[in-house]
Amino acid sequence: MNYRKSLFLTLGLIALVIISVVLLLKKKFIFEYESPYSVKIIQTWFLPDELREISGIFHMGENEIACVQDEDGIIYIYNLASEKITSEIKFGKRGDYEGIAIKDETAYVLKSNGKITEIRDFRSDKIQTKTHQIFNSKSINIEGLFLDKDNRLLMGVKEFKDLDEPESIVIYALNLTTLTLEKEPEIDISMDDKIFADIPSSHPSRYFYLSEIAQHPKTEEYYVLEAKTPKLLILNPDKTTKTLLYLDETSFPQPEGLTFDEEGLIFISNEEDKSEPQNIQLIEIVEKMQKEK
Repeated sequence: MNYRKSLFLTLGLIALVIISVVLLLKKKFIFEYESPYSVKIIQTWFLPDELREISGIFHMGENEIACVQDEDGIIYIYNLASEKITSEIKFGKRGDYEGIAIKDETAYVLKSNGKITEIRDFRSDKIQTKTHQIFNSKSINIEGLFLDKDNRLLMGVKEFKDLDEPESIVIYALNLTTLTLEKEPEIDISMDDKIFADIPSSHPSRYFYLSEIAQHPKTEEYYVLEAKTPKLLILNPDKTTKTLLYLDETSFPQPEGLTFDEEGLIFISNEEDKSEPQNIQLIEIVEKMQKEK
């Protein structure tokens, strides 16, 4: 009888420990962020092998998207209508290229070390290239690139390598006329911002590793993308936080690029993944209280 009581007591304690551990792990690792918005995929374009490592995109109009990928110094022009690469513009050696922006006949391509390659007459047979070292620190990793209406290149910081985790989302502005970097960040969103308040501090997705920055042509809201734990942060025109969306990791395994067309349609590019080939997706942000079409 005493043996049975002892056995039941032991099993009860074990069950209590297991339940406690599960609850702790659930709090730390199982987390669902509630946003008033959801992401709807309208169309997907699967890309050729050359763009397996697609890292930056820019909508040029007329169904054309300029693309760069991590490894090669080549601008690929992809046509959404024909679903083919129609042109390849070689501008440099192999390198870690992370973003692209275009103004008129000049393209700007970003390297993760803070170098900008300026490619003039990029669609002609006689391109002219010039490289500008914008950031000199080896401890900084730059990923996002966007040309704003004030003729400035917005450059997003993915991480400061001397920090274990990002303390804030930092975006700098480069004046294209003078090629000088403004001293203070154009955008600086602390990880203590209210938008992150509902994410447990112990959760792996608590921190934001920027992969792209773009501004909506109609609403002037800023869209900040993350690829590590796929997320999309939307900022108001005054650069305050509006909403945060967790992207489905199956549909968006590694979202590295984001661009708008002139009407405000949103395109996101994903590098290849074990479960999903490299692609460009046309998406729509839908309010949950509204009935999706």
